[in-house]
Amino acid sequence: MTYTEALLRFVAGGSLILTVSLLGKSKFAYLASIAVLFPAVTVAGYYFLSFDVSTVQLKSIIFNSLYYVPTTMVFLYALYRFVGSMPMYKSLIIALGFWLIAALGTTALGNYFDIWKR
Repeated sequence: MTYTEALLRFVAGGSLILTVSLLGKSKFAYLASIAVLFPAVTVAGYYFLSFDVSTVQLKSIIFNSLYYVPTTMVFLYALYRFVGSMPMYKSLIIALGFWLIAALGTTALGNYFDIWKR
């Protein structure tokens, strides 16, 4: 990774965090939930990855990413359930634990059904 790539990734991530913070404090706070889900890391990741791998490999990686979408939903649901009953940092840690369990389970299912050979 070059310094330019690292700087672009840093600016994209920082811009997203700033946008979420500003929207969360505005009268349009509900828009922060959309901004949080903006795939800034995914866009930058796939863009820079496209320089290093073939189109066939990139399509395979994108398919595998689609397979892991439910892990994000598990994380968000767990966070939603715990955020009202405990401090935010504990809620995030527990939600990350649920995400990890979901990711390991999804990986195990993918290996069992040979999903990765597509």
